[in-house]
Amino acid sequence: MLTNQSHDRRASAQIAADQEKSDKQLLHDADRLAVQLDRAAEEAQVEREADMRREVYLESAAEIVKANAFVGSMFKRDLENPDALDGLNGFAAASAKLQVVADQETGIEAQRLSMMYARLAILATPLATNAFGLNATAKSHEARAKALQLKLDELQETDRVQLSKTSDEWTAQKLEVQRLTGLIAKAWADASTAFGRSAKARADYELFMRQHLSELADQAIKVLARLRIELGLDADEERMLEEATQMRMDLFSTVDQLMNAIGVRPASG
Repeated sequence: MLTNQSHDRRASAQIAADQEKSDKQLLHDADRLAVQLDRAAEEAQVEREADMRREVYLESAAEIVKANAFVGSMFKRDLENPDALDGLNGFAAASAKLQVVADQETGIEAQRLSMMYARLAILATPLATNAFGLNATAKSHEARAKALQLKLDELQETDRVQLSKTSDEWTAQKLEVQRLTGLIAKAWADASTAFGRSAKARADYELFMRQHLSELADQAIKVLARLRIELGLDADEERMLEEATQMRMDLFSTVDQLMNAIGVRPASG
C-alpha cells in the first residue's frame, strides 16, 4: 500500500514537473514570438519611413528642377496675377517636408535654397514684369495691324463686286483705303518697336538672372548632393559643381550667340 502511494506521489511530481517545464517552454516560445513580431514591426516601420523619406527626397529633387525653370521664365508670366509665383510653391512645400524627415543639415540647406528662390523671384519681378508688359504691348500692336489688314482686304473685295458706286462713294472709299493703309503701317511700326524693346528687356532680365544664378545653382547642387547621400548613393559634390558650372557656361554662351545674332544687347552689357 505504501509502495503504491509512494509511486503515485512520484508520478504526480513528475507530471507536475513536466507541466511546469511545458509551461515554461510555452512562455519562452511566446516571448520569442513576441520579440520576433516586435522586430518585424520595427523593420516594417523602418522600411515605411525609408520609403517615405525616399519619396520626399525624389520629390524635392524634381521640384528643384521646376523651380529653376520657373525663375528662368518669369518674364513670360503676368506677375500681376495673384497665382503668378505659385511655381515656387512646390519646392517650398518639399523643403518643409525635408525639415521633418531629412538629416538636420540637409533640411537647413534645403530651407536656405527655398529662401534663395523666393528672394531671387522678388528681385527679378520688376524686370520680368517690364519684359512681359512690353511683349504684351507688341502683340497688341501686331493684333491691331492684322485686324486692320483684314478690314482693308474686305473693303477692297467689296470694290471688286460693287462697281456701280457714285464718284463721291469712290472718293470716300479711296480715302478709307488710304487711312487704313496708314494705320496698318503705323501698327506694324509700333509692333516692331515694341518687340525690339521687349527683346532688350528680356536680355536685361537674363543678364540679371545670370548674375544671381551661379550662387543659387551651387546651393541647389549642395542640396542634391546631400539628398543622394541620404538615398545611399555616391555624391561627389565637387565634381557635381564642376559639371554644373560647365553646363551653365555652355548655356550662357548659347544665349549670347542668339542675342548677338538678333543684335540685342542688355542695358548693362
